[in-house]
Amino acid sequence: ADGFPSAAECRWITNSPVLAEKLSRRLNEEQLHYKSAGHDHNDYRKELCDGLLHAVLQGIQTEARRRNPSRFQIKPHDVYAARPLNDPIAWGQILDELEARFSNTHKKPFTLNATDPLQTSLKNLVPWKLEKVQAAWTPQSRRFPQDVPFTHRGAALRLNSGEFVLESEDMAQITYPKQRYVRPVRVALFFFGFPQEDPQATDKTAEDETPEPARTRPLHGFQTELWFEDAPKIVDKQLQYTLARLHVSMGHAPKAELIRMLAASGNLSRKVLLGLDCLRCGSCIRLQKPKPPPTSSVAPAFTGFFGEVLQADLVYIRLITGTAVPVLGMCCEATNYHCGKALSSRAPTEVLQVLMEIWYRPLGLPLHFKCDAGGEFGAEVAAWHGQSGILQEIVPAEAHNRLGKIERRNSLMRTLAERLIDERGAHNLEELNSILTAVTFSMNSSTYSYGRSPFQAVFGRVPRPLGDLSSDPRALVLSPTPGEQRLAPELLRADALKALAEFNASSAVKRALLRKTKHVDPSDYQPGQPLAYWRWSGRSRQHKKGAWNLARFLSTDPDRKSIWLQVGSTTVKVANNQVRAAVGWEEWTPSAEDLTILKDAEHNLRDALWEDHTEEPPDALNEPSAEPGAVAAPLPLPQEQQRNVDYWRYKDDGVVRVHVEPRLELYVPQPAECPFDLEDLADTRVTYRNEASEQLPQDQWRDPLCHLD
Repeated sequence: ADGFPSAAECRWITNSPVLAEKLSRRLNEEQLHYKSAGHDHNDYRKELCDGLLHAVLQGIQTEARRRNPSRFQIKPHDVYAARPLNDPIAWGQILDELEARFSNTHKKPFTLNATDPLQTSLKNLVPWKLEKVQAAWTPQSRRFPQDVPFTHRGAALRLNSGEFVLESEDMAQITYPKQRYVRPVRVALFFFGFPQEDPQATDKTAEDETPEPARTRPLHGFQTELWFEDAPKIVDKQLQYTLARLHVSMGHAPKAELIRMLAASGNLSRKVLLGLDCLRCGSCIRLQKPKPPPTSSVAPAFTGFFGEVLQADLVYIRLITGTAVPVLGMCCEATNYHCGKALSSRAPTEVLQVLMEIWYRPLGLPLHFKCDAGGEFGAEVAAWHGQSGILQEIVPAEAHNRLGKIERRNSLMRTLAERLIDERGAHNLEELNSILTAVTFSMNSSTYSYGRSPFQAVFGRVPRPLGDLSSDPRALVLSPTPGEQRLAPELLRADALKALAEFNASSAVKRALLRKTKHVDPSDYQPGQPLAYWRWSGRSRQHKKGAWNLARFLSTDPDRKSIWLQVGSTTVKVANNQVRAAVGWEEWTPSAEDLTILKDAEHNLRDALWEDHTEEPPDALNEPSAEPGAVAAPLPLPQEQQRNVDYWRYKDDGVVRVHVEPRLELYVPQPAECPFDLEDLADTRVTYRNEASEQLPQDQWRDPLCHLD
């Protein structure tokens, strides 16, 4: 009062803890010294101080926001763009000029260039940065150009009746941008661009779009982990919870599906798009499959010499008896020259002997040798390559794109060989090696890259096949007669060429080559960070084939295509597309206390130091009497109503005295019958009579003259 603090004894009745906390403030000892001396402690009903009123209003505002946050939340400040000037005289001169131009030329829409005199007049009327200005004669619908960027659009229209109409729109608030005009238009000037923004509003917008510090703390109230990664400040908590509930309610719909639904309902805005970009779901991340690897072409562009880079891999070919025989295939990346031989075992010593026989002795040593992580290329093979100065590159498991050339050519070799095996009935290694000779001959002579076959790229010409009557003039003398044993290799080569021609015309190969993939760059993981890597050989309950396995990140391989992980006591090399960051429970690491509890439990189980607390099931008296899903019994009535006596009923705005037995006089509250202070009751009361056509008016219950009915 009068600029000094005042103190008064007040009693408040409220059901809001927030408001009660605001009204429970007291003056401290220092403030009591400045209290006004002439202020009466009991006149607070006549005049309340400003601080008390502010506390009441602030408490009501806080309680309203807590109960209905969507209605009473603080709204962000919106910055509106400057609209074009509504000057009919100036716009009339521009439209008259356009009508004069259309009268002298063809009625075809045209765009005003930057040197047009109308551009100067238009800049004075439209305070925007104009990107495109177009004039049209009798347009039927609004324009939405796709060749220029813009955020706002406007139009100056002259109707057939001569009336002038000026309109401007923000594209972020438009659902259907190509609406037709309701009234016919004679001439129109459309302009598109960006409004001039206020520097303070620009700084505020940049501040709102600045992402907050990275947080992976999930939102509360959901069964799975949902969080917003690097969300800007404009994406508030209310919007985050709304988008999270929408994602879960729609069955964990992907981002593209949510955008389509929001756009169809007209609720898509820039703030919503920013929120969807930052939304992360732990269940969706754990259930998704790895990204597909890049497609490896059959004949990719390679700059190098013959035999400089070799690829080797094992392929299993099944004989007529059903036995799967391992076959070693080798291919040159520069020329696609292919060779192969069947093995009796996968021992590294035998693999090294076959490498010497089919390539190293006749064709020379390579500089680079690529193979997978199989054990057949270790031990003696890796040691011999190291002694000979050959760089042996181990490709991670299931990274088929890194060995795409040899795997595809081995697959072609297996397809051709199995057709010949079925036709010839091959059942041992000798017959299989003879079939492989014909198959590799057909592949090296009839598969082409840059217009030449591998035989032509390596030797300059294709080896002369025996019995080629159409190309070799001496073939008639040198070729064996039908029925001789020497004709069998020629027929085998012819069958292999026929099978190769059928494979080249297959549509399945075309579909495999056109498979869409996505290039994956190595992520910036931290050493020791938990990761999950994919293995198609694993099994899980989420996928029919394949599973995610947990590991720790060690480092990135120097080739930038692989990652080294630690799985238990084993170090594993995996491809970049097979790895993702661990989410949710996958990131859990047991603490020292957890490890202590597990060790104690292990010792207790081993030493039989445990107790069995299994009890008997409930008897017939304790079993539930109702069936599951039955309707519950109604709640019992208050004891006063059960005993057929009068009782009090509490409401939000007061208390009500319920009389079970009819009364002849109006009720006067007595201190013994009231569980509260009578001073808290107001002077005026309202009396209701059941089954009465007229009700009693309000009366003063403290007045003795009003007690009789």
